[in-house]
Amino acid sequence: MVAPKEVCWLGVAMIGLFYLTSPTEAGCAKHPELDGKLIKHPNNPAVYIVHRGCKRHIPNPLTYNQLFVNWGCIKPNHLTNALCTCAPISNGAVLIKGTGPAVYLVSDGGKAHIKNPDTFNRYCFDWNKIRVVPDFVVKCLRTLPQIAV
Repeated sequence: MVAPKEVCWLGVAMIGLFYLTSPTEAGCAKHPELDGKLIKHPNNPAVYIVHRGCKRHIPNPLTYNQLFVNWGCIKPNHLTNALCTCAPISNGAVLIKGTGPAVYLVSDGGKAHIKNPDTFNRYCFDWNKIRVVPDFVVKCLRTLPQIAV
């Protein structure tokens, strides 16, 4: 018989999360009115999602393409460099759901519930990129603060 802890790790491996990071926030001015915006500085190719008032780097095109509608969601913003910088989105972050209606962003070693469709759309997440996983996978992941605007 497989122990519950091993089942949880198996579940995490099923959705492809082998590299997990923990969020850290620098002490700086935050701009929650920008939450959900995908931004980049006009003179820099780095892309960020603004979450809880700070920018979080999206590490690579694969991660971006697993989460967002398209590259047209990104808006150049000259204030990008002035925003608080928090931990990047985890490499390989994904959107998941179990058999229920709740949708989660899996990043930073856990799952963050996306509060409602308005929040989901504001963040430019793609409804077609949600992976349906067994309920035990959802239950095994550490719960992170809810994504809401």
